[in-house]
Amino acid sequence: DRYIVLSGLGSSRYNVEVMLQGEGLVTVERAVEPPESRLVGRVEPSVAQTFTALAARGIATASEVRADLKLNSTQAATNRLAALVKSALARRVAEQPLEGGGREYVYAALQ
Repeated sequence: DRYIVLSGLGSSRYNVEVMLQGEGLVTVERAVEPPESRLVGRVEPSVAQTFTALAARGIATASEVRADLKLNSTQAATNRLAALVKSALARRVAEQPLEGGGREYVYAALQ
């Protein structure tokens, strides 16, 4: 898999943000100072919230994201994480078995 992570945008940040928003795109900007990573472009609030929670943990499962964001279901967290993966803002890094059968993926935010 390939991902685009921007850094050192400086005074070009505004122009890049406007271009990405106009195209309906979003990517990660790696900043020198905290916050270490932030989203640039057109981003839904729920996607930004999920990215922030995942980035704060480093890696997380849908169950952990559900608990952190106080979502009603693990499926809601799974859908949000899948949206991050589809937008190339996060990736699946592992898979672990669930008690009673099934599996759960472990996700990491791009940083």
